[in-house]
Amino acid sequence: MVSSRAATIRGSRPTLVIADECSEWTVSNGGRRLWETIDDNATKVDGSRVLALMNTWSPGSGSVAEDIYDSWLNERTGATVNERPLLYWSREASADTDWSDPASIERTLAYIYDECPWVNQSQVLSKIMAPMKPVASSMREFGNLIVSDLSSWVSKQDWDANACDDRIVDGDEIVLALDPALTEDATVLIGCRLSDGLAQPLFTWDPATMHRDLDVAALDAAVADAFDRFQVRAFAADVHPLEGRVLVDWPTAYGDRLWLDASAKHLIGFDMRALKLDVARAAELVADDIANKSCPHVGDPLLTTHVVNAQRRPYREYVSLGRGHRDRKIDGAVSLVLARLMRRSVLESDAYTRRSQGSKVVVFR
Repeated sequence: MVSSRAATIRGSRPTLVIADECSEWTVSNGGRRLWETIDDNATKVDGSRVLALMNTWSPGSGSVAEDIYDSWLNERTGATVNERPLLYWSREASADTDWSDPASIERTLAYIYDECPWVNQSQVLSKIMAPMKPVASSMREFGNLIVSDLSSWVSKQDWDANACDDRIVDGDEIVLALDPALTEDATVLIGCRLSDGLAQPLFTWDPATMHRDLDVAALDAAVADAFDRFQVRAFAADVHPLEGRVLVDWPTAYGDRLWLDASAKHLIGFDMRALKLDVARAAELVADDIANKSCPHVGDPLLTTHVVNAQRRPYREYVSLGRGHRDRKIDGAVSLVLARLMRRSVLESDAYTRRSQGSKVVVFR
């Protein structure tokens, strides 16, 4: 047992560290700094191991537990490669558990606590069924499920239920959307298919894993590739910090292919600082679509993380989305909202209506 103050353990040479309740380690209580110190110390000792124990965290809380889980996901998807990869293990409740049915909960508890004879499962069941106990809390605490709380924009379970094996293919009609960033935040170019709304990242850049600022040339190439492969009917991108690309270069190169403007002032530019009400309306509609399982996506891990990180943010009479903890990125979720907004705008446009009625569509600019 050692002090929880990072400064007192810096420079130690551990062979094994057991870090308990990492779901409660955050910036505010010094837990994140403590974890960084433990990780640095262990890295300097050949063969050193760190065992992190945790209850399931609340998504978007900024806990060390969530950071570890995200790192494990990045390893699984190939976004990062470590010489000694992380081992993650959790015994979780079945997705078909009915948390209002005592019999279903009993079966789940028997599975989860099969090797924990010290746990009184009947007592746990009584706690879960207590009227004042939030279901989301029970699912996290006793079902080991990553469940969003009431402040989350959407639940992870609802988002996962929209995942599918389909992919956007060459020649598909799509819209593009982008919330760009140069340094700290991520950049995710989303393609959204007109026919069914399938959302798929076509370019992702995360400085946290890439360890350098956005490669603007690589983004340019991704945009060019999208216009080469697909029939892009609309493109919306936040203006800052790529004003030159968004307001001049891309409209000049691709403007004659687009059916409508992203905003009243710009062909591609969608200034989110000035159009907060439009974003709020769109975010509320997307959240409803996700809850109703009508927002198909390809299950991209980075996009999933950003969607789960997003928090509810009331704006006038709507519920928009925003960041919770400053380290929890939501840029992909914002791009998704813009993509769904542009898809709806295209489907409601005169050009699409005329095409649907059999008329030839000619766009003059």
